[in-house]
Amino acid sequence: MSALDDAQKLNQLNQELKEFVRAGSDTRDREKSARRIKLCLDGLARNLGLGTGAVNMFGSFSNGFKTGTSDLDVLLAGNVHNESAISILQRFAANLESMDLGFTNITKIFQASVPLLKLTDKDSEMEVDFCVGNELGLRNSFLLNTYCKYDMRALELGRLVKEWAKKHELVGTTDGCLNSYAYMLLVVFYLQSLQPPVVPNLQLMECESYLVNDRKWGGEDMWETKFFTDVDSLPKSQNTMTIGELLPGFFHFYTRDFDWRHHAVCIRKQEPGKHVDKYSLLLLPTNEDQWYVEDPFDLKHNLAGKCSRAGKKRIMDEMANALSVLQKQGVWSKCLPAKPSSDFYMKCRISQSVTPPDILEAFEEFDLVKLHFPKSETSRMPQAFLQFGDASSRRRAHTKNETYIVDCKVQLHYSSFHGLAEALTQCPFSTYEMASYKMQRQVLEARVGKLQGTMGGPGFMPFENKVDPMRFQMPPPVDVRPPAHPFWAPPAPPARPPGLPAAAPAAPIPGRIPPPAPAVPPQVRGKNEKEEHRREIKNKPLAAARPKAPREATGQAWLYVELTDNFPKDKPKFSPEDAQNLKKLHAHFQQFSSSESKPPAEKTIYLSVPLTVDAKSGSGDPILDDETQQKLREILQGFPSPVSVT
Repeated sequence: MSALDDAQKLNQLNQELKEFVRAGSDTRDREKSARRIKLCLDGLARNLGLGTGAVNMFGSFSNGFKTGTSDLDVLLAGNVHNESAISILQRFAANLESMDLGFTNITKIFQASVPLLKLTDKDSEMEVDFCVGNELGLRNSFLLNTYCKYDMRALELGRLVKEWAKKHELVGTTDGCLNSYAYMLLVVFYLQSLQPPVVPNLQLMECESYLVNDRKWGGEDMWETKFFTDVDSLPKSQNTMTIGELLPGFFHFYTRDFDWRHHAVCIRKQEPGKHVDKYSLLLLPTNEDQWYVEDPFDLKHNLAGKCSRAGKKRIMDEMANALSVLQKQGVWSKCLPAKPSSDFYMKCRISQSVTPPDILEAFEEFDLVKLHFPKSETSRMPQAFLQFGDASSRRRAHTKNETYIVDCKVQLHYSSFHGLAEALTQCPFSTYEMASYKMQRQVLEARVGKLQGTMGGPGFMPFENKVDPMRFQMPPPVDVRPPAHPFWAPPAPPARPPGLPAAAPAAPIPGRIPPPAPAVPPQVRGKNEKEEHRREIKNKPLAAARPKAPREATGQAWLYVELTDNFPKDKPKFSPEDAQNLKKLHAHFQQFSSSESKPPAEKTIYLSVPLTVDAKSGSGDPILDDETQQKLREILQGFPSPVSVT
């Protein structure tokens, strides 16, 4: 490619980048809303007796990097009578919830290093983060804003990098990436490193000391936050690179030039053409694998300390891809995803006592779409992922943060599909769809309601089932009279006319799982067949597998089981305790014989389970799924007499 073509491509890229920055810089409406919100919170502070404190804006609204979608960060600074930050925020939250001041989605985030309240302004739909006493945040914002005032290229490059990171879902420490503030430090550090630099190091210049007291790390730290502020008196930068050259240079610097294993991003010490050894920053332990992005004032804070291996790889891969596109095609739009993600995730830290139905019930009102729940039980604090269809549903669900589900105070963090993908590499997950869960619940409630109207009758077993109050009913054949029992008397059989034969057992319902065929005793012929038969009954000692006496008759007893939907959601429908109770009932049946004049008969228990909505006609959908029916059969296989399920 000729030099003319390169120049033309650079001019086109510069024009595209300028238009992109200009389109996102129209923030007049949001600035107006931000001033209104600040005045509202300032008035509330005075009403709460905090008149000596002042509500100030910081973050993107004061550092110059705000866009048309930026959130508003505000803090209460000044003398607050030594009241704790959480206590003040609780008072604010109580008044915001009881008074209609134009805010919704009030969310408490008190477990963070800097406690805060998250609010949504109803009129502008702007997200507001409100904290107390974070004066370092003010100084950080003031420092970045001063760099932007010195050279507009710092502002333009910062906005481009910030939008690029957001659109690729590379912002957020909960998914192992960097936050927006860290990306802005990367921009300033890169501009300081160029020869000649685009911006000077303002912290190395002579200026008055400015100490700030900070309690973020549990104690009281005094940090030096001085930097040169009179940038209008400084000479302009001699660097003439355009934004179209600086942007690919930024990606090239961090993917090709910068040594993440040994160097640190430290705008406090950086000089043109030099590197900062991260091992010289002795306030924090580090290693070769860990990235180091130092806060310019809080020297204990490594903003890359929570970067995971997967997060760092995604950042480097996207930087390398952007560099390749800009060098080969010179088109900024192709560095961004074609369309934004249509799924919105939130990470939920829970305890092992919380089950999937607990979470589904808790977030049903917030239009939860899917729940991804970890299968592994080895983690002491497992993390589930909640998937929503839109950002507003996720924002409303975030109000559940630090509330209780069962006995666990949940912690909710915004996440992305990449966070779920990384979690899947550590343990398997099960996915539950809310629509399917609600449908199954409604169907089950309807079926149980119908069963309660059609089932029932006398006869209850004396024991109490701890898992579910299963009702047992045993109307034996009419020609069988069970002996008296001290705890239970079965209902008297209906009278039948003399000579009328006993009713045969009900046939299996068509279309349902048929009962297993009764075992037929083999005809013992010869020594080999006898040996084979002995091996069979040794492996499966069922009564039906033994040869019968010629005059022996088969006695029958009927066991009816009515099932309800009151089973605990974290326990199986048939526990070992259920099986033991059934065995006790079977032992009671062993007292019966089909006729007193005949030899003792072998007993066959027929377990009749209502498998359909209409138990009388056998119509409707099955109540028990195949897995539950199979579990029931497995329980009954251990009985010493054959059991049929009808």
